[in-house]
Amino acid sequence: MLKVMCKILLFIFSLPLVVLIVPFGMMSYCEKKITSYEFFFSFGAHLVALFPGFIGDHVRRVYYMLTLDYYHPSAVISYGSFFSKRGARIKADAGIGAYCVIGLVDIKKNVRIASRVSITSGLNQHGNSSNITNGVEGNGENRQITIGEKTWIGEGAIVSASVGNNCIVGVGAVVTNDIPDNNMAMGNPARLLPTANKTI
Repeated sequence: MLKVMCKILLFIFSLPLVVLIVPFGMMSYCEKKITSYEFFFSFGAHLVALFPGFIGDHVRRVYYMLTLDYYHPSAVISYGSFFSKRGARIKADAGIGAYCVIGLVDIKKNVRIASRVSITSGLNQHGNSSNITNGVEGNGENRQITIGEKTWIGEGAIVSASVGNNCIVGVGAVVTNDIPDNNMAMGNPARLLPTANKTI
């Protein structure tokens, strides 16, 4: 009973913060309809990443429900983590640890992503040195990465390719090639483990 009461109180205290982020959600929505830029979306994503604890989880949930292509209410994004592309999708019961940077990705149900993980928008999102025009902006191509159901991505991994269902990506792995279903991968670059052809 005490735990329920605490959650209700925290929810009530988080309402003013939710009211503050709704305008960013609305501006991001208008920005999407009018231009291809993501300035307001990015600003709001960085802002909501800074709220800690249960209140922060709730604020991030509301913001991403307003702005991402799809965000299931049961998904959780921890402190310091943010999405860099509004085209991302996150399904039911997915969890993202602290200090993650998530690009153009489709995160399926029951995925677990540890802390300090980077999921890029493919390997060519910035192009190459010949087409960089302004700082890090280039003419690269964004590729949507898919993280399959019931997959675990370990601490500090960098994922630039799709990962299948029921997979484990090891701590610090650098994924540059797609990983099929029911596999384990570790290393830099990530390689499939010899025992990987079994159900996890």
